[in-house]
Amino acid sequence: MIKDRYELIRQLGAGGMGTVWMAQDTMLGRRVALKRITLTGGREAVETQRQRALREARAAASVHHPAVVPVYDWFLDDADGAPWIVMAYIEGTTLEQWIEAGRRTEHEVAALARQVLGGLMAVHRVGVLHRDIKPANIVVTRDQQVCLVDFGIARIVGESGVTATGLLLGTVEYMAPERVNDGAQSPAADLWSFGVTFVHALEGYSPFRRGGVPATFFAILKDPLPAPRRPGPLYDALTTVLQKDPGRRIDAHGLAARLDAVLAPSAPKPAKAPPKVPHRVTPAPKAADPPPRRSPVTPREVARPGPESVPYARMEPRRAAEEIDGLATSRPDQAATTLTSLPADRAGRVLGLMRPDGAAAVLRLLSPAQGARLLAHTSERTAGTLVGMLGVTAPATRLLEAMTLARACAVLEHVVPAVVAGLLEASSDGRAGRLLKGLSPEVRARIVQIDRTDK
Repeated sequence: MIKDRYELIRQLGAGGMGTVWMAQDTMLGRRVALKRITLTGGREAVETQRQRALREARAAASVHHPAVVPVYDWFLDDADGAPWIVMAYIEGTTLEQWIEAGRRTEHEVAALARQVLGGLMAVHRVGVLHRDIKPANIVVTRDQQVCLVDFGIARIVGESGVTATGLLLGTVEYMAPERVNDGAQSPAADLWSFGVTFVHALEGYSPFRRGGVPATFFAILKDPLPAPRRPGPLYDALTTVLQKDPGRRIDAHGLAARLDAVLAPSAPKPAKAPPKVPHRVTPAPKAADPPPRRSPVTPREVARPGPESVPYARMEPRRAAEEIDGLATSRPDQAATTLTSLPADRAGRVLGLMRPDGAAAVLRLLSPAQGARLLAHTSERTAGTLVGMLGVTAPATRLLEAMTLARACAVLEHVVPAVVAGLLEASSDGRAGRLLKGLSPEVRARIVQIDRTDK
C-alpha cells in the first residue's frame, strides 16, 4: 500500500528510469498506473532526478487529448523520497507488441499514426516536447485507440533543462539527428521520432537500428533510408519528416493532411456513359391535356435526412468518424446534421472517434439536450476532453446542465480544474454546489485553491 491509498497489484514494466505498476486507488475505487522513479547517484543527482520527475508529471498533466495519458497526481515516497507519478491505467498492448503480432495493413498503420499525431500536436500546442516517441511508449487498446505515455524526458518550453551532465536520454534508434548532435531541439525532433516509429510499424523493422550505439548514431546522421519494402502513399507521407535537416521536414499540419489523404476512402469510379440512342421527336401534348401535377414538398420532407445519411449508418464507425471530421472542418453545420440523423448510440460512438477539435465544433452547433444525449454514449474521459475543448463558454455550461448530476460529475473529473471552476461559476441551474461536492477530493481541493487564488 503506497501513501495509505494505492494498492499495488502487479508490475507492468521496468527500465533504467523507473518501474510502472498497475494499482488500485482505494479512495476512488479505480485502477491507475503508478510510476516509481529510480533515484541513483549523489545528493545533487538525486535532486535533479526528482525535478525531472516533477517536470514529467507537469508536462503530461498540461495536455488534454484522448491520445495522451492523463496524469492524476505526483508525490514523494515517505520512506526514501523517491518520486511517484499517478496516471490513468490504459489497458492494451504497446505499439511494439502490436508490430510484433504480425504484418498490418497500410490503413491500420495510418489510422494509429493519425491518432498519435493528433496527440503529439496537442502536446506541442501547450509548449511541451515529448523527446522519447517510440513504439514502447504508445499503448494500443483493444478497440484500436492509442495513448501516448511516458513523458519521462519531456521538456516544457521556457523551463530550464533538467538533465544529468553528459547523459543522453531517450532510445537511440528513434532519436533525431539534431538530438544526437546535441543541437537545438524543436517539435521537428519529435516528428522525426514519430516518422521512424511508424516506418517501423509499416515496414516491420527499425530503419536506423544497427549492431551497436556508435553504428546506430552514424546511421542516423549519415545513412539514407533503406529502400522501402512497402512503397506507397503512407511511406511517402511518413518520410516527409525524415529529412536530416530539421528545416526541410514537413510540419505537423502538413503531415496530418497527408495522413488524412491516405485514410480518405477511394473515390468511386465514374459510371459508364449510357449508349447513344437515335433521337426521337416527342409529339407535343394536346392543348386540352392538363400539365402533369407534382406532389408539393412540405418543409418536413425537406428537413428529413436524405439517402446520403444512410451510408454513415452502415459504415464502420471509425471510417464514418474520419469522413465527418472532414465535414466538420468546412461545413460543421452539415456534420452536425449528419450525426443527429444517426441513432444516438451510433452517433455517440462516431463522435468519440472524431478528432477533438472537429467533435467540439459539432457540439457547439447542437442543442444542449442533443449534445448530452450523444456524449452519454462516449466514455467519461472522452466527454471530459470535449467539454474541456469547449472551455468556459455558454455551450459547455448548457451542455453540463443537460447532463444528469452523476454523469456531469464523472465528466468533470477529466476536465482541467481551472475550466471546471469557470463552468461551475457560470452555471445557473442551481447545481454548482452539488457538482462540486460530487467531485473527487483532489479535484475539489484544486478548484477551492483556484477560487482562493482568484480572490
